[in-house]
Amino acid sequence: MSEKHLFLVQTTITFALLFRLLFSFGLHHRCNLNKRNIPEGVKHNGDFMIGGLFPIHSEVMLESASLQKEPHPPACVNFYSEVFCHPLAMAFAISEINSNQHVLSNISLGYIIYDFCYDGPRTMLATLSFLQQEIAKEEESNDNCKLKAVIGPDTSDLSSATARMLGHFFGRMTSPISNFASCQCLSDKDDFPSFLRTMPSDAHQVLALVQLVHHFGWLYLGAIAADSDYGQNGISQFLAEVEQDGACIAFQETIRRVYSDIVADTNSKVILLFMNRNELRPFAEELLNRNLSGITWLGTDGWIIDRMIAAPYYHYIFHGSIGFSLHHEHIPGLRDFVRNLRPRQPLTQKKNLPQRSSRNMNIVNIKFVLQLQFTYNTYMATYAIAYALHDLLSCQPFSGPFKNGSCATIDDFENWQLLFYAKKVRFIQAGETMSFDRNGDPPAIYDLISWLPQVALGIEFSVVGSFNSSAPPDRQLHINTDKILWNGQKEKGGDVPDSMCSSPCLPGTRRMSRKGEPFCCVDCIPCSAGEYSNSSGTLFFWSNKYHTACVPMSEEYLAFSDPLNISLIVLALLGLVLTIIIGLLMLYHRQLHVVKASTDGHLEGLLLFSMVGCFTSCVTFIGRPTNVACRIRGPAVCMSLSLILMSLLAVNFKVSFFCGIIFFSFSEVPRLVKFTCLRIGTDWTLALVCVMLQLSYCLTWIFVGSSQVIPNTKTRRAIILLECGGASMIWPTCSLAFLSLEACTCLALALKTHKLLPSYRGSKFIIFSICCCFLIALAFLQAYFSTYGRMNVASEFFAVLSVAYSLLGCVFFPKCYTLFKAIT
Repeated sequence: MSEKHLFLVQTTITFALLFRLLFSFGLHHRCNLNKRNIPEGVKHNGDFMIGGLFPIHSEVMLESASLQKEPHPPACVNFYSEVFCHPLAMAFAISEINSNQHVLSNISLGYIIYDFCYDGPRTMLATLSFLQQEIAKEEESNDNCKLKAVIGPDTSDLSSATARMLGHFFGRMTSPISNFASCQCLSDKDDFPSFLRTMPSDAHQVLALVQLVHHFGWLYLGAIAADSDYGQNGISQFLAEVEQDGACIAFQETIRRVYSDIVADTNSKVILLFMNRNELRPFAEELLNRNLSGITWLGTDGWIIDRMIAAPYYHYIFHGSIGFSLHHEHIPGLRDFVRNLRPRQPLTQKKNLPQRSSRNMNIVNIKFVLQLQFTYNTYMATYAIAYALHDLLSCQPFSGPFKNGSCATIDDFENWQLLFYAKKVRFIQAGETMSFDRNGDPPAIYDLISWLPQVALGIEFSVVGSFNSSAPPDRQLHINTDKILWNGQKEKGGDVPDSMCSSPCLPGTRRMSRKGEPFCCVDCIPCSAGEYSNSSGTLFFWSNKYHTACVPMSEEYLAFSDPLNISLIVLALLGLVLTIIIGLLMLYHRQLHVVKASTDGHLEGLLLFSMVGCFTSCVTFIGRPTNVACRIRGPAVCMSLSLILMSLLAVNFKVSFFCGIIFFSFSEVPRLVKFTCLRIGTDWTLALVCVMLQLSYCLTWIFVGSSQVIPNTKTRRAIILLECGGASMIWPTCSLAFLSLEACTCLALALKTHKLLPSYRGSKFIIFSICCCFLIALAFLQAYFSTYGRMNVASEFFAVLSVAYSLLGCVFFPKCYTLFKAIT
């Protein structure tokens, strides 16, 4: 029954009940099961009563509608032996609690259990019965029930409807503690503020399934879900997670709309069935009729350990299935409790049970039934209520959790107060710790179950792994593949079955997506000229001559072994050696009159140091580029060139008496030099300011510009050009503009000095060097924008060397010539 239908039934029955209560308020409301309107159930008295909703039968027998007789709830049919152990586990837990003075001393628990037969209307009637008992307790009668909690029902749809109904009476009735509902939607505390469960949320199971698919490398999956909250919420979350992990979906269907042809026609050999046992059986019959086999079925906790599906009847279809089942511990004493039940005990007096169950309770093979994890969930849910009552009774006056430190009293406490303690309960029972998180969910520990075929028993449930949601992400899933027997194989630990839409493309062919199909469905077509088949997924491979194999693309950069690079390195080293020799020579002969007359020691030293930096910065152009080299290449060159120009500008200031030439007549220069240039150091001040500006800009460029290595595969066929790029062109443009301004200023001052002092040859040499720099810049721009790859880098390298050599040739070689003449 859909949630919409359940809501309509819920609303109708609620108004009917309220209407009846208005006209029967004053009648005696006793703790008796309503024989006419309430589903058949059993009761065992106690000081506090716990309700139970369990599907002891699997179906209802519908009668034809008639207005000639009073309608009755539909009768339950098909006794469900496995689930009958759920109320047995609840009764056993209550029996243990009542005999344990350390849990609830001097207080006994009882139960009221209804059979809802997986039927929505019967579930709503049973829920209304619980509400009726809760309202009736206000009457002064010793026979009234004190119903404090409800365990069940065990499906997400019915749990959702029951929780919504009981939620309207939040102050009076605790919402159910479900032993089986796993829909993630029930974790929403806005819709279900008081819902608890001992069954983990499907969010954990979905994560486990996605990790399982990833572990085995399945990339093409089918997905079939039940038309229920459990199926639809679970499958939607699974599809979102698994597609993000890289898998593609062959089909996604709801069980009501699935035909066996979909399974028969798909190429997917791995199909997820997200549903419970009852919803799977009609589909299993269809698969059996069509004799469809060879599929690896991924199972959920709703059916992966169901004995009816695992019977020999379905052996051929489902053997080799694998999925997750909730981990459970052995419940000590439950086996003996079940064996010792007698026909006159409350749980065995229920009508419509098979006769053999009322004689000796050998309903099913107890070896299997008592190991069901949902029986364990029911057991833990009962103890959660008991420990919550224990904590409530243990409250000390004036230190309680309620208003003004008050405590709830045992004789008159509200169910919401019990719920407060239930959410915070934490206990160890049957060897396992039980607690609830802020969403009312327990931690998730799953067993990975593999179906092994057995001739006599049909299917053996073999535990081949585990999943623990509390472990680190890389250690949550553990699988022992040697224990798995896949569908169609005869020995354990065989090859994992493949699931793909298309076969891998052969060498010399490439993949082309099929229109209207998932992205992993492709056709293989021959490679065209310049194309290659690339199975590894990398972008930097090219086809060989015959397009049958991929070979790495060749990389192009200014390598160390490149003859062009070797030539440039030799030029750089030669220039560096010449600069150092010139500097040492001038330093050694600094006392000669010819050296003192033609140079200023400090400024000449700064200029030589700048030229050493210029030659050294060429190192960033050599070899395979790296991100670090790309970051410092442009700023280092611009900084060294800026330092050279500032040195020339300072030298020009010093020798041309800048202050007097601009503002005064030539006759006033000596006086102004004495009191202005030499006293306040105008040349050094100007050089320092300009250098600091350029240095700050270059440092910002290095750390903010984000230049990096970019592999260019578009310019040249089958070749990767390793280039430096990624940064904005604003950075080099602004730096070059600043260098141009410096050069123009230096040239203008040199021309004016030469005009006023024709006899001073230093200004003439500066003019020559600046003009050479401009010519080199024009040639460089032409070469830079017309080349690419290693030639582009070589043009930058050569331009820097040319500027440095022009300075050596125009400024220092004449000085050296004069020095040599003086020495010889």
